[in-house]
Amino acid sequence: MEPQFLKIPGPANQLLRVFNQTCSFFPTPWHYHPEYELVWVLSSTGQRFIGHHVGRFSPGDVCLIGSNLPHYYRNDPDWEGEAHSLVIHFQESWIAAIPGSESILHLLRRSERGIHFGPSVLQRIQPQLERLMVVEGLDRTLIFMAILDTLSKTEDLQYLANTVVAVPRSDEDRMNAVYQRILQNYRRDIRLQDAA
Repeated sequence: MEPQFLKIPGPANQLLRVFNQTCSFFPTPWHYHPEYELVWVLSSTGQRFIGHHVGRFSPGDVCLIGSNLPHYYRNDPDWEGEAHSLVIHFQESWIAAIPGSESILHLLRRSERGIHFGPSVLQRIQPQLERLMVVEGLDRTLIFMAILDTLSKTEDLQYLANTVVAVPRSDEDRMNAVYQRILQNYRRDIRLQDAA
């Protein structure tokens, strides 16, 4: 099945998009987007699909998903509680502009295969992740940079996909163009050949 392009909501110039989501199940389909994604599962169990990787997730699961890397979290059908996660979307461009960010940029390169972090890493960054849910502005950015710095220096991690499986950028550009056309013309009938 082909992954769907997902447009992350929010202003285009927003450095970080932090979603503290609680629902009966994780709602997103098999999808990809140009933003990098850091996911912390607080409650629920199920299977995560990242690139060619299929594995289990449970509370405490922390993964970094590379730009345009298809992924999907599916809850176990017998899970009876709430599905709660903290999902952070961000782009590389603003990080690259910060002096001394080389180790973080190297981490982002490595995340093209998807990275799962071990429990010792969560223990170190959990207080900062919790703060991200309540702070805004510069405080949020500084805390997030500290989290990325910690992640870039740890060895308690596992690569999830054997090879890079990101959707090609040309497809991303094409899907963005279609999405923008639909947004600009949603009040009119849009014919398939016009979109093509």
